[in-house]
Amino acid sequence: VLVAQEVIPALDYNEGIVPLNTLNISCGDWERNGGASEGPAELAVDDNMNTMWHTDWYGTSNENHWFQFELTEAYLVDGLRYKPRQTGNSNGTITKYEIQVSNDGVNFKTIAEGNWQDNRDWKVVEFEGQNVKYVRLVSLEAVSDVVYVVASAAEIRITGTKAEGGEHQHSFGEWTVTTAPTCTEKG
Repeated sequence: VLVAQEVIPALDYNEGIVPLNTLNISCGDWERNGGASEGPAELAVDDNMNTMWHTDWYGTSNENHWFQFELTEAYLVDGLRYKPRQTGNSNGTITKYEIQVSNDGVNFKTIAEGNWQDNRDWKVVEFEGQNVKYVRLVSLEAVSDVVYVVASAAEIRITGTKAEGGEHQHSFGEWTVTTAPTCTEKG
């Protein structure tokens, strides 16, 4: 029996991303003794699968296991892509996550959450477009073959489209009530 096969093109995981040069990145914790291959947030946006952002090797609280993008230009963010570590063991591979957004970098709102399999494949999360200033990936649970609580990533990207007008457009949604300014009242 012959069965027709469908050829599915490989997905370019850099296609549709918010350009890295329009983002500032930060993280809640990182390994300071990892040399050139494990440690700071920059290693998860360097297009090198052999380097990684990694939290402290001896563990910290999950409250510190986040990776954050700050947009310097206005984009309607609609997804996140996560590539677990590709070298060595699977320590730090995120298996339970939240994606949070904020306009002020202080008050965050969870817009997506879920579980990922413990493997080295790209993980893709798509959500309704968000016009926000900050996007944060939070590791709630991760693989560890030791007693320490850690998180890691070979590469992380956010996807989206450039917002009209080029300036950041605030979208407060359910966070607050906005009032248009008038000549006699504060808005």
